[in-house]
Amino acid sequence: MATQKDIEKVKKLRRLATSPEPHEAARAQEEATRLMIKFGLTENDFTEDVTEVVDDKCDANRRELARVIALSRRCQSLVSKKGNIGFRGHPSAVISATRLYHSLVNIVSESCNTNPNAQANAPGRLVWKRYYWRGFVDAVSTRLLDEEVRSWIGPQPKTAKIIIENDNNEADLELRTFASFFAPQDVVRGVNGLCTEACEAGKILGKQVTIESFKAEVKGVII
Repeated sequence: MATQKDIEKVKKLRRLATSPEPHEAARAQEEATRLMIKFGLTENDFTEDVTEVVDDKCDANRRELARVIALSRRCQSLVSKKGNIGFRGHPSAVISATRLYHSLVNIVSESCNTNPNAQANAPGRLVWKRYYWRGFVDAVSTRLLDEEVRSWIGPQPKTAKIIIENDNNEADLELRTFASFFAPQDVVRGVNGLCTEACEAGKILGKQVTIESFKAEVKGVII
Protein backbone atom coordinates (compact mmCIF):
# COMPACT_ATOMS: atom_id res chain seq x y z
CA MET A 1 0.00 0.00 0.00
CA ALA A 2 1.32 3.41 -0.97
CA THR A 3 2.36 5.83 1.75
CA GLN A 4 1.87 9.57 1.55
CA LYS A 5 5.61 9.86 0.82
CA ASP A 6 5.23 7.50 -2.16
CA ILE A 7 2.30 9.52 -3.47
CA GLU A 8 4.22 12.79 -3.16
CA LYS A 9 7.14 11.24 -5.07
CA VAL A 10 4.85 10.26 -7.91
CA LYS A 11 3.29 13.73 -7.90
CA LYS A 12 6.73 15.28 -8.29
CA LEU A 13 7.49 12.99 -11.23
CA ARG A 14 4.17 13.83 -12.85
CA ARG A 15 5.00 17.51 -12.60
CA LEU A 16 8.39 16.84 -14.22
CA ALA A 17 6.59 14.99 -16.99
CA THR A 18 5.21 18.34 -18.14
CA SER A 19 8.73 19.71 -18.62
CA PRO A 20 9.41 21.42 -21.97
CA GLU A 21 12.55 19.25 -22.24
CA PRO A 22 11.32 16.13 -24.10
CA HIS A 23 13.84 13.64 -22.70
CA GLU A 24 13.37 14.77 -19.09
CA ALA A 25 9.59 14.67 -19.50
CA ALA A 26 9.68 11.18 -21.00
CA ARG A 27 11.91 9.77 -18.26
CA ALA A 28 9.73 11.33 -15.55
CA GLN A 29 6.53 9.97 -17.11
CA GLU A 30 8.04 6.50 -17.45
CA GLU A 31 9.19 6.45 -13.80
CA ALA A 32 5.84 7.85 -12.60
CA THR A 33 3.96 5.15 -14.50
CA ARG A 34 6.24 2.46 -13.08
CA LEU A 35 5.72 3.62 -9.50
CA MET A 36 1.96 3.96 -9.94
CA ILE A 37 1.80 0.33 -11.05
CA LYS A 38 4.10 -0.74 -8.21
CA PHE A 39 2.03 1.00 -5.53
CA GLY A 40 -1.36 0.29 -7.11
CA LEU A 41 -2.14 3.98 -7.64
CA THR A 42 -4.66 5.37 -10.12
CA GLU A 43 -5.51 8.80 -11.49
CA ASN A 44 -8.13 9.01 -8.78
CA ASP A 45 -5.34 9.21 -6.17
CA PHE A 46 -4.09 12.46 -7.66
CA THR A 47 -7.34 14.38 -7.70
CA GLU A 48 -6.85 17.77 -6.05
CA ASP A 49 -8.37 18.17 -2.59
CA VAL A 50 -11.44 20.38 -2.17
CA THR A 51 -12.90 22.26 0.79
CA GLU A 52 -16.61 22.48 1.56
CA VAL A 53 -18.17 24.67 4.27
CA VAL A 54 -21.06 22.78 5.84
CA ASP A 55 -22.17 24.78 8.89
CA ASP A 56 -21.95 28.35 10.16
CA LYS A 57 -22.83 27.22 13.68
CA CYS A 58 -19.88 26.03 15.70
CA ASP A 59 -20.24 24.47 19.14
CA ALA A 60 -18.53 21.53 20.83
CA ASN A 61 -21.14 18.98 19.70
CA ARG A 62 -21.14 20.04 16.05
CA ARG A 63 -17.34 20.13 15.96
CA GLU A 64 -17.16 16.63 17.43
CA LEU A 65 -19.75 15.31 14.99
CA ALA A 66 -17.80 16.79 12.07
CA ARG A 67 -14.51 15.39 13.41
CA VAL A 68 -15.85 11.85 13.68
CA ILE A 69 -17.58 11.98 10.30
CA ALA A 70 -14.32 13.20 8.73
CA LEU A 71 -12.43 10.27 10.27
CA SER A 72 -15.00 7.80 8.99
CA ARG A 73 -14.96 9.35 5.51
CA ARG A 74 -11.15 9.74 5.32
CA CYS A 75 -11.02 13.50 5.06
CA GLN A 76 -10.38 16.43 7.44
CA SER A 77 -12.76 18.54 9.45
CA LEU A 78 -11.94 22.23 9.71
CA VAL A 79 -13.13 25.20 11.77
CA SER A 80 -12.49 28.64 10.26
CA LYS A 81 -11.68 31.80 12.17
CA LYS A 82 -15.27 32.91 11.53
CA GLY A 83 -16.55 29.77 13.24
CA ASN A 84 -17.61 27.88 10.12
CA ILE A 85 -17.29 24.08 10.05
CA GLY A 86 -16.05 22.45 6.88
CA PHE A 87 -14.48 19.36 5.34
CA ARG A 88 -11.35 19.10 3.20
CA GLY A 89 -10.07 16.16 1.20
CA HIS A 90 -10.74 14.03 -1.84
CA PRO A 91 -13.90 15.29 -3.60
CA SER A 92 -15.83 12.03 -3.17
CA ALA A 93 -14.89 11.86 0.51
CA VAL A 94 -15.97 15.46 1.11
CA ILE A 95 -19.27 14.87 -0.69
CA SER A 96 -19.95 11.80 1.44
CA ALA A 97 -18.99 13.60 4.68
CA THR A 98 -21.07 16.67 3.81
CA ARG A 99 -24.15 14.63 2.96
CA LEU A 100 -23.88 12.61 6.17
CA TYR A 101 -23.24 15.69 8.33
CA HIS A 102 -26.28 17.57 7.00
CA SER A 103 -28.51 14.53 7.35
CA LEU A 104 -27.51 13.82 10.95
CA VAL A 105 -27.73 17.49 11.98
CA ASN A 106 -31.21 17.75 10.48
CA ILE A 107 -32.32 14.58 12.25
CA VAL A 108 -31.07 15.54 15.70
CA SER A 109 -32.22 19.16 15.36
CA GLU A 110 -35.75 18.20 14.34
CA SER A 111 -36.04 15.54 17.03
CA CYS A 112 -34.63 17.84 19.71
CA ASN A 113 -36.83 20.82 18.81
CA THR A 114 -40.02 18.77 18.91
CA ASN A 115 -39.31 17.35 22.34
CA PRO A 116 -41.43 18.87 25.16
CA ASN A 117 -38.28 19.49 27.22
CA ALA A 118 -36.93 21.78 24.47
CA GLN A 119 -39.96 24.04 24.15
CA ALA A 120 -39.73 27.75 24.95
CA ASN A 121 -41.55 27.45 28.29
CA ALA A 122 -39.59 24.40 29.49
CA PRO A 123 -37.14 25.09 32.36
CA GLY A 124 -33.54 24.45 31.36
CA ARG A 125 -34.43 23.91 27.69
CA LEU A 126 -31.07 25.16 26.33
CA VAL A 127 -29.15 22.90 28.67
CA TRP A 128 -31.45 20.02 27.79
CA LYS A 129 -30.76 20.61 24.07
CA ARG A 130 -27.03 20.70 24.66
CA TYR A 131 -27.00 17.37 26.44
CA TYR A 132 -29.47 15.80 24.02
CA TRP A 133 -27.00 16.64 21.25
CA ARG A 134 -24.18 15.29 23.41
CA GLY A 135 -25.86 11.92 23.79
CA PHE A 136 -26.69 11.77 20.07
CA VAL A 137 -23.15 12.58 18.97
CA ASP A 138 -21.73 10.14 21.49
CA ALA A 139 -23.85 7.27 20.15
CA VAL A 140 -23.24 8.14 16.49
CA SER A 141 -19.50 8.44 17.11
CA THR A 142 -19.33 4.96 18.57
CA ARG A 143 -21.07 3.57 15.51
CA LEU A 144 -19.01 5.49 12.96
CA LEU A 145 -15.68 4.65 14.55
CA ASP A 146 -16.14 0.91 14.12
CA GLU A 147 -13.33 -1.63 14.18
CA GLU A 148 -12.57 -1.27 10.47
CA VAL A 149 -12.18 2.49 10.74
CA ARG A 150 -10.11 2.24 13.92
CA SER A 151 -7.70 -0.10 12.13
CA TRP A 152 -6.41 2.72 9.93
CA ILE A 153 -6.83 5.78 12.17
CA GLY A 154 -5.12 4.20 15.16
CA PRO A 155 -6.36 3.64 18.71
CA GLN A 156 -9.53 5.58 19.50
CA PRO A 157 -11.78 5.61 22.56
CA LYS A 158 -14.82 3.39 22.25
CA THR A 159 -16.95 6.35 23.24
CA ALA A 160 -16.18 9.76 21.80
CA LYS A 161 -15.41 12.31 24.47
CA ILE A 162 -17.16 15.64 24.10
CA ILE A 163 -16.12 18.71 26.03
CA ILE A 164 -19.23 20.78 26.56
CA GLU A 165 -18.42 24.46 26.38
CA ASN A 166 -18.98 26.59 29.47
CA ASP A 167 -19.02 29.92 27.69
CA ASN A 168 -22.66 29.77 26.66
CA ASN A 169 -23.88 32.53 28.97
CA GLU A 170 -27.51 32.13 27.95
CA ALA A 171 -27.50 28.41 28.74
CA ASP A 172 -25.59 28.92 31.98
CA LEU A 173 -28.04 31.60 33.09
CA GLU A 174 -30.94 29.35 32.25
CA LEU A 175 -29.33 26.49 34.17
CA ARG A 176 -29.10 28.68 37.27
CA THR A 177 -32.73 29.64 36.79
CA PHE A 178 -33.66 25.99 36.45
CA ALA A 179 -31.70 25.18 39.61
CA SER A 180 -33.67 27.81 41.51
CA PHE A 181 -36.78 25.63 41.21
CA PHE A 182 -35.28 23.18 43.67
CA ALA A 183 -34.57 23.32 47.36
CA PRO A 184 -30.83 23.76 48.00
CA GLN A 185 -30.36 20.12 48.96
CA ASP A 186 -32.05 18.98 45.73
CA VAL A 187 -30.26 21.22 43.21
CA VAL A 188 -27.51 18.78 42.24
CA ARG A 189 -29.91 15.90 41.88
CA GLY A 190 -32.33 18.00 39.83
CA VAL A 191 -29.69 19.38 37.46
CA ASN A 192 -27.98 16.01 37.02
CA GLY A 193 -31.35 14.45 36.36
CA LEU A 194 -32.08 16.94 33.58
CA CYS A 195 -28.68 16.46 31.92
CA THR A 196 -28.72 12.67 32.26
CA GLU A 197 -32.24 12.36 30.88
CA ALA A 198 -31.39 14.54 27.89
CA CYS A 199 -28.13 12.68 27.20
CA GLU A 200 -29.79 9.27 27.36
CA ALA A 201 -32.62 10.42 25.07
CA GLY A 202 -30.06 11.66 22.55
CA LYS A 203 -28.19 8.34 22.72
CA ILE A 204 -31.37 6.43 21.90
CA LEU A 205 -31.82 8.48 18.73
CA GLY A 206 -28.13 8.12 17.87
CA LYS A 207 -28.35 4.34 18.13
CA GLN A 208 -31.43 4.19 15.91
CA VAL A 209 -30.58 6.66 13.13
CA THR A 210 -29.67 5.11 9.80
CA ILE A 211 -26.01 5.55 8.89
CA GLU A 212 -25.29 2.59 6.63
CA SER A 213 -27.12 4.17 3.68
CA PHE A 214 -24.53 6.95 3.53
CA LYS A 215 -21.71 4.80 2.22
CA ALA A 216 -19.61 5.97 -0.70
CA GLU A 217 -16.57 4.83 -2.64
CA VAL A 218 -13.44 6.83 -1.85
CA LYS A 219 -10.18 5.93 -3.64
CA GLY A 220 -11.49 2.49 -4.38
CA VAL A 221 -12.42 1.75 -0.76
CA ILE A 222 -16.04 1.32 0.29
CA ILE A 223 -16.62 3.29 3.50
